[in-house]
Amino acid sequence: MRFGDAAEGVEGRPVSAAQTWGKLASTLAVAGAAVAVLLLVSAGPGTRWGWWHFRTGLGFLRWAAYASIAGAKKARLFTSTNCQED
Repeated sequence: MRFGDAAEGVEGRPVSAAQTWGKLASTLAVAGAAVAVLLLVSAGPGTRWGWWHFRTGLGFLRWAAYASIAGAKKARLFTSTNCQED
């Protein structure tokens, strides 16, 4: 395949640049949601074990909520625009 040729996807159909970027954006949205889960899970034990002050743990919970809402909105947007049938 030469530079500038369309990549082939499933069943030999060409994959557009929009589909490639859409998949990347969907992956990044899911990764953001995973970071939110990591913040949520680490907030309590980190406070209990004395790794940080309880206010820092509450800040983790707040930012986990922000990140999860943003990740859910992005995932819904990108998957709904990326999964359209031909």
